[in-house]
Amino acid sequence: LPLLIEQYIAGRELTAMCLNGKANVITELKTDCSFYNYQAKYTSGKTHHILPAELPEDVAETCKRYTETVYNALGCRSVARCDFRYNEKDGVVLLEINTNPGMTALSLVPEQAKYLGISFADLCDILVKNAAYLQNGTKVPYPYVVKPVCDGSSVGVYIVHNAEEAKNVTYTDSNLPLLRQAAFLTRISHKS
Repeated sequence: LPLLIEQYIAGRELTAMCLNGKANVITELKTDCSFYNYQAKYTSGKTHHILPAELPEDVAETCKRYTETVYNALGCRSVARCDFRYNEKDGVVLLEINTNPGMTALSLVPEQAKYLGISFADLCDILVKNAAYLQNGTKVPYPYVVKPVCDGSSVGVYIVHNAEEAKNVTYTDSNLPLLRQAAFLTRISHKS
């Protein structure tokens, strides 16, 4: 059984979204729990998001630079999120890159996007349009994207392959079975 053991790094919990290769802002996470665990991450009110993080400028710039460097080195597209620890002894330490970050009501990527003036619907639109579609090993043109439609509890992003199909889309969640013939459907859950 393989086992990975890492040294604990004390310090401030920081995170940065990289959207289309650019990191713009850092969030600091302060939890009421003993550490940033599952409960702290997914229970409303257990963690306070400080956006933007109150950091020395050089620390914020280091986080952004590391985020962009790792994103590009790994060939990421669209959005990713890097998590860090920071303390004066060790400086900025990269913990991980998340290439499929959450999109829930408590998630950090939609929160940072909103801070930058990007609505959740527009963020979904950006992510869908940035997706690379491959067919027989050849990149095909981006499909038409019908703007997300909110039903109060989720956002449906409808994707069709041509303008004629886009005209025939009915914008309700009750019509999803009919959309199968309009290529495919990506559903991105998000609580309002």
